[in-house]
Amino acid sequence: MALIAHLGYERAIIVGHDTGAWLAWHVAALHPQVVERLIILSVPHPNAMRHALVQGGAQYQASAYAKQMQQPGAKALFRPWQLSMLFDRWALPLYLFADMGTDLAAITAFYRHNYPREPFAYDDTFPIITAPTLIIHGSRDTALLTSSHDTNRQWLAHDPTFVVLDAGHFVHQEQPAEVNQIIVDWLAKTQE
Repeated sequence: MALIAHLGYERAIIVGHDTGAWLAWHVAALHPQVVERLIILSVPHPNAMRHALVQGGAQYQASAYAKQMQQPGAKALFRPWQLSMLFDRWALPLYLFADMGTDLAAITAFYRHNYPREPFAYDDTFPIITAPTLIIHGSRDTALLTSSHDTNRQWLAHDPTFVVLDAGHFVHQEQPAEVNQIIVDWLAKTQE
């Protein structure tokens, strides 16, 4: 909110992926007055994620890495530069530079403090999100399954626009032109 105000705006379109999406969901829920529209990549609504985990099926199994990083003394299972090797080898120097400034304990801290834990109870205090919402998900995401979005609608005031692309978890890096076009088209269609 302070950044939005610092830039001279009262409201913004919030876009987030992975931990940024988790934060975006929370900003939209807790500070609706500053969120004009919400764009989420890959991550289901926090309560939809809890619902998927309660079921104990595929999403529960896919979340084994997160449960591992929630353990006391756990080490991060990945480093930023490894993402470059998967998606953008030409950007490796930038990722190596980012890696030098990354506190790996921050990665595990996110999972310890934010990722749902058993018994995966809903957060009944989580406000309904009032901003129009676009969700883009990769059908081949092995960490956050498409089915984990099935109950998103329960916590949104408006029907979300939900788009599934043939991509993995990093849908915006794997299908950048498609993701950008979907966002531009949706923004044009939902202008206030």
